[in-house]
Amino acid sequence: CNFYDYDYKIKVYSETFSFSEDPNDEYIDLNKIKNKKLILRLWKWGDRFKPLGMSGKQKISDFLINNKLDYFKKKYQTVLTADDKIIWVCGYRIDDSVKINSNTKNIIRINRKFNKSF
Repeated sequence: CNFYDYDYKIKVYSETFSFSEDPNDEYIDLNKIKNKKLILRLWKWGDRFKPLGMSGKQKISDFLINNKLDYFKKKYQTVLTADDKIIWVCGYRIDDSVKINSNTKNIIRINRKFNKSF
């Protein structure tokens, strides 16, 4: 799908894969979002998530400030939600709740690419 100048793709993996250093390329545990409604939207004031590797939740506004996003990038920052819970601040970090671990059986790759066709 296309959303705010980016193309988003989701692919299910059952074979081996290798992690990417690209923050626009994320892998998550399929079973943790199975049967949930996925929605791509702009972030809103008050939104929170638990960044991968952190022990507590953080406001998206604080996360964006800490990552030094300028006004325009912050204004159009997208998030991916599963049943209204943020699972990815697109292009930056997934939520700790959807990370892959030793019990993960099925993996989803979520990828976004800048669409230069404007």
